[in-house]
Amino acid sequence: MDEEIILEDENGKNCTIKRLEIHQGFKGLGVITAPDGNWKDHVKYLIDEKIKPWNKSIQTSYRKRKDVYRAAFTSIFKKIDYTLSATYMDTKQCKAINTELHKNFLPKIGIDVHLPLVYRYAPKKFQGLNSLNAENKQFIEKMKMFLTHASTDTQLGKSIHLILEAMHF
Repeated sequence: MDEEIILEDENGKNCTIKRLEIHQGFKGLGVITAPDGNWKDHVKYLIDEKIKPWNKSIQTSYRKRKDVYRAAFTSIFKKIDYTLSATYMDTKQCKAINTELHKNFLPKIGIDVHLPLVYRYAPKKFQGLNSLNAENKQFIEKMKMFLTHASTDTQLGKSIHLILEAMHF
């Protein structure tokens, strides 16, 4: 459509809403979403703007293994984790994030990159690294959101109820 959408801002001035291509992502609160629901731009953003610079910084660093391990959990894993509750990335996209995330991290902490994934993602109490698995963490965040809001009268809780009622029929 060629029509413009004009809304009033908080100061009473008219603002024209920027139009996006249906497949073009738009960044808001650290998450890049596209109107058609694809997450290609977000995955590219995470890899190119977050993971690769972090990988480069640890690759040239002279930090001890335990310091790199701690840094991963307090910086890059948190940056990825922050966006996961708002995304619906598929298995292939999550695998790309996981692969890029662990490419330099594992060798830097003295672990073979061919370590079976079970040990990479398993908790420490099971002799695992307790590393971030984007797909599993994304699912856990979705479940936490559902369980927290499904029984509340919040806007999200109401949306969940409407969706469940629509699925019932």
